[in-house]
Amino acid sequence: MNYEKMTKAELIRELNRLESRLEIISARGRAEKVEEKLKVSEEKYKSLIENLQDNFIFYSHNTEGVFTYVSTSIMNVLGYLPEEFLSHYSKYMTDNPENEKVVKQTALSLKGIKQPPYEVEIYHKNGSVRTLKVQEVPVFDEQGRVSAVDGIAEDVTNRKKAAKVLWESKEKYYSLVNDILNSSMVGIFILDKKFNVVCANQAIERFFGMRKECFIGKDKKQLICNHIKNIFENPKSFMETVIATYDNNTYTESFECHVLSDGKREERYLEHWSMPIDTGVYKGGRIEQYTDITKSRKTKDALCESQKMLGIVMDNIPQSIYWKDTKSVYMGCNKNFAKKAGKESVEEVIGKTDYDLAWKKEESDFFHKCDRRVMDTKKPEYHIVKRRQQADGKQAWFDTNKIPLCDFMGNVIGILGTSEDITERQEAEGIIEKFKILINNISDLAYICDANGNVLYLNNAFEELSGHKPEEFIGKPFTPLFDKENLKKAMELYTKTLEGKTLRREVTFKNTGIVCEYNNIPLRDKQGNIIGVLGIARNITERKKMEEELTKLNTTLQEQDKVRTAFMSTVSHEVRTPLTLVLGFVRIIDKKLERIIFPLINIDNSKVNKAVKQIRKNFKIIKSEGDRLTFLINDILDISKIEAGKIDWQMKNLSVAEIIKGSLEASNSFYEMYELEIVAEIESGLPEVMANNDKLKQVLINLISNALKFTEQGPVLCSARKVNREIVISVIDKGIGVAEADQERIFEKFYQIRNEHKDTLKGTGLGLAICKEIVEYHGGRIWVESKLGKGSNFSFSIPYISE
Repeated sequence: MNYEKMTKAELIRELNRLESRLEIISARGRAEKVEEKLKVSEEKYKSLIENLQDNFIFYSHNTEGVFTYVSTSIMNVLGYLPEEFLSHYSKYMTDNPENEKVVKQTALSLKGIKQPPYEVEIYHKNGSVRTLKVQEVPVFDEQGRVSAVDGIAEDVTNRKKAAKVLWESKEKYYSLVNDILNSSMVGIFILDKKFNVVCANQAIERFFGMRKECFIGKDKKQLICNHIKNIFENPKSFMETVIATYDNNTYTESFECHVLSDGKREERYLEHWSMPIDTGVYKGGRIEQYTDITKSRKTKDALCESQKMLGIVMDNIPQSIYWKDTKSVYMGCNKNFAKKAGKESVEEVIGKTDYDLAWKKEESDFFHKCDRRVMDTKKPEYHIVKRRQQADGKQAWFDTNKIPLCDFMGNVIGILGTSEDITERQEAEGIIEKFKILINNISDLAYICDANGNVLYLNNAFEELSGHKPEEFIGKPFTPLFDKENLKKAMELYTKTLEGKTLRREVTFKNTGIVCEYNNIPLRDKQGNIIGVLGIARNITERKKMEEELTKLNTTLQEQDKVRTAFMSTVSHEVRTPLTLVLGFVRIIDKKLERIIFPLINIDNSKVNKAVKQIRKNFKIIKSEGDRLTFLINDILDISKIEAGKIDWQMKNLSVAEIIKGSLEASNSFYEMYELEIVAEIESGLPEVMANNDKLKQVLINLISNALKFTEQGPVLCSARKVNREIVISVIDKGIGVAEADQERIFEKFYQIRNEHKDTLKGTGLGLAICKEIVEYHGGRIWVESKLGKGSNFSFSIPYISE
C-alpha cells in the first residue's frame, strides 16, 4: 500500500484500522497465554485432587445430575472405578429418608445458591452402606449461568461409627453412674462451682418429697431459701448452716436435721455431710450427702425412753428393788425402797449398809447373813418371809428375794434384791377363811377340779343338789354323778374349759334329777398355765319346768294363729268375689245414669236437681268405700299369704329408677285426690337390685298414699340414693308426723295411729306391717324418722347387686 500518495485523512483512517487490528492480535495473544496458564493450573488441580486422602472424593456433575468427573479416590471409598460411577447421582443413594434432602440441596446448588455441608448415605460396590459428608459449589459460565456443580465428599462412616460407640459408651457410663447413685440409700447432691445442682439421686426425691427435675440446673441457695428449708423442723438453722458452706467452700460440714412429714414425704431424721470438690469437672463445687438415720435415731430415742420408762417403772412399782456390792453396801435402789428405809431420796441410801437404815439390829444381822450366803453359794434365795420394822416404827411383813450379781466371767460382784410388802396379803388370809364360810353357805354349788378331773373342793350345797356328801368325791373323779347322756355334756364342758374357753351347760344329776346350769372358767397358776377348773352350778329345775310350759303354750298359740290365718284368708276370698261383682255393677249403673238417665232429667226443678246430686254423691261413696274394702281385703290376703309362705316372689334384676317411676304413675289418683305435688330425686348411676317388681311397688305406693293422706301441704318427696352396700329409698312429707312412742310399734300388725285431723280411723293397720315383711324378705329394713307437726321420713333399704 502506497502511504506516500495518501492524504492526511486517509492516513489517519489507515492508522486507526491498523491500531484496531493490532489490538485484536494482542488480545488473541493474551487469551492464548491465559488459556495456557489455565491448562497448567487445571493439570495441577487435577493432580492435587487425584492425590487427596483416601477418604475424600472430588466430583463434578452437570445440570442434569449426571457425573462428568470423579476422582480416582472413589475406588478406595466406594470400590468403583471412576468410569463406573459416571451416572446420575441418585442411582447410588440408599432409601434412607434423610437422603431426600440431597435432591433439595442439589436443586438449590443448580440455582447458584451455595449450600452448607450435608451427609448422604451411598451404597458401596460390595453392597455395604457408607456415609459421606458432602460440600458442593455451583460453577458459572461466562454469562453467569450455572453450568455444573463441583463437590468434595468425605467418607465419615468410621468416624460416625466411632462417635456412636463413644456416645453409647458415654451413655452406658452415665447410666452406670446414675444406677449407682440411684441405688444408693444415701441422698446425694452434686453442685458446680456456682452451686447449681448438676446431680440429685432418687434417695433425695424420697427424703425431700420433690422430683429431682425440681433441683437439676437450679441455684441451690435459692432452692434452700424458697423451698427446701421449709421441710425441716428448724428451717432457719438448716438454711444458715448449709449456705455458710457455700460462702466459705473450704471445709467439711456435718449435722443432723429433722424432716417433717406431709402428703409427699415421710418424717425422717437425716445426717447432712458435705465437702468441697477439689478436682475434676466440678472443681470448686460441693458434694452433699444425706444419710437416713431415722431408725438409729428412733432406736436411740426408744432406748432413752426405755431407760426413762424403766426408771419410772422401778420408782412406781409396789416392790422395793435394790442392789449391793460384795460388802453389802448399797449401790442403788428405787424410790419405794428409799422410802421404806426412811430416806428422802435414792442418793441418801447409796453408800449405806443395812445397819445405817431404819431396821432393827437383829433384822440387819439376818439380812446381812442372807447376803453372804447367796454370794458365797452363787445361788438365789426366794420368798424369804420376814417381819421388819419400817421407818414409821411399825412392823410389816415382807417377802424378799435375793439373787447373786455376776460379771461376764462369772465372778460375784454383788447382790440384787427385791422385797414386797405382804402385810395386806397376810391379813387377807383371815378374810379368805371368812369367805370360805360364806361359800359353804350359799345355795349354788361351788366346785374346783384339777386337770385330771379329780374334785378338789365342793361347798355344802353339793349334798342337797347331788344327794352325796362332799367328802365322798374329794380327790376322786366326778364322773359317777351323771348318767351317760349328761356325763357327755359334763365332759364336753370340762374339756373345753381346760382349752381356755369359758362355757355354760345344763347338766342333770343322776341321783336327784335336779337340773343345774354350770358355768366354768379355767383355773390358772401364777405363770398363766391352766391347772384346773373353777365353777358354779345353779339349780334351774323349776325354771326348766316353766320353760316347757311356755313352749307348749307357744305351740298352742301358733296353731291358733294358723287357724286364724286360714280363716281370714277364706273369709277374704268369700267377701272379695261378691264385692267385685257389686263394684262392677255400681260402675255400670253409674255410667248408665250419667250417659242416659241424667241427661233426660229436667234439673231446673230444685228438688229433682237435689236428688240427682244426692244420687251422684251416694254412688261416689259406694265406689270409694268399695275400693277401700277391696284394699283391706287385699291387705288381709297379702299378710295371710306372707305368714303362710305362699308368696311366689319371682325375683329379678330391676332398675330402682323404673320401680319409682312405675309407683308414681300408679299413685296418680292419690295425689290428684289430695291435690298435692310429688317430687322424685333419684341419684344417677344407681346399680340394679334383685327384687320382685310388684311387691316393691306395693311398698312404695303404700308409703306414698300414707304421706298424701296425712299431709295438708306438699310437696311429698320420693328419693333414692346409694348408701354403703344398699339402695335407700325414702318418702318424705311435711305432714302431721309420728309420735316417738308410736314409732316403735307402727310396723306391727293391726296397729293404727289416731289422726286428730280426721274423724275416724280407716284401714286395718296392715299396710306398714306388709311393707316390713316385703322389705325384710328382700334382705333390707324399714324405719321412720319423724317429729310431731314436722313431717315424717319413711325409708327402706334394699341390697344392690355387686358389679
